[in-house]
Amino acid sequence: AIVYIEGFDHYPTGDGVTTKVHEVEDYEVGSESFTIEPADRFGNQGKMMNLHNGWFQITNQEHWVTYDRCHVGFAIKWHPDWYVTNRFVCFMNGANTHQLTLERNVTTGLVLLRRGWDSTILQTSTEALNTDTWYWIEVYAYINASNGACEMRVDGTSTGWIDYGSGGGGNTVASSNAVQLGGIRWRGDDNRVGYRYCWIDDLVVQDDNLSNTWLGDSRVTTLFPRTDTATINFSTYPNTGDDNAKFVNQEGFQGPSEDDYYVHTTTAGDEDLYNFDTIDNADTIHAVSLSYRARKTNTAPRTIQSTVSANSQTGATKALTLDYLTYNDVFEYQKPTATTVDW
Repeated sequence: AIVYIEGFDHYPTGDGVTTKVHEVEDYEVGSESFTIEPADRFGNQGKMMNLHNGWFQITNQEHWVTYDRCHVGFAIKWHPDWYVTNRFVCFMNGANTHQLTLERNVTTGLVLLRRGWDSTILQTSTEALNTDTWYWIEVYAYINASNGACEMRVDGTSTGWIDYGSGGGGNTVASSNAVQLGGIRWRGDDNRVGYRYCWIDDLVVQDDNLSNTWLGDSRVTTLFPRTDTATINFSTYPNTGDDNAKFVNQEGFQGPSEDDYYVHTTTAGDEDLYNFDTIDNADTIHAVSLSYRARKTNTAPRTIQSTVSANSQTGATKALTLDYLTYNDVFEYQKPTATTVDW
């Protein structure tokens, strides 16, 4: 199943993000310093992340605890004057120890698959990744001492890239506690000296054995609530008479608005539904990720739940805390039936 989607479009442009950039119940996303810049993919639409100083990481200590494999897709481009070898994506266990690492050699452009961080080279590609070029990379990683595997495709092509362990399995374990796939880390380099950075965009993570599910070049589009529907039960703060949607629209935010403006209710079962921008009907929608930020003001237990009106899908019930958290639900595409509607 698709469990995480990120396009970076809702982050403010510029530097300064040095700690967690996204708090969710199941996922912790953190980074060393990076820059959000206008994207130059898909006709310069949206934003992208410049990994100029370290890493961007998705850590899931709850949802992935029983998983030992995943499938990720992402876009990446290296600066034209990049001059160091780059370990650009790493798969880690629950103890945050690198198990498998994919590395681009600065001299040849070839991709090396390593066990751990910088130890045994398991396989080397015969094709090369160039600088100043966007690539869509998909990687299937399986962490196992005897049947582990890793397959990497570039722009939909497998020939010449990484295909380790598919003929009978291999050792992809670098340390103990390896049965838990605890995180995925994308790296730039350790410091911003010269041109030691790359750009990443449009991340999609699948959490289980989907080695045959290759999405192909994908774009993550961020939409924001625009107007109210007929289902509006929450009150607004401050009470200005505007659509409730305006109080939860975080487009271009410089950090969540927290208590400056919000919607609220004290009645169990109340629901707000909002209209979003439309997407070209020709696009194939693989999934929708819904993110929302909330807290409670009562010490008694309180919960919140997200809803996608098409096909009446609901997310997991989330327990609220007295502090703000950002929650996230992913709804995979369901083909419409005679009694349902499309996204």
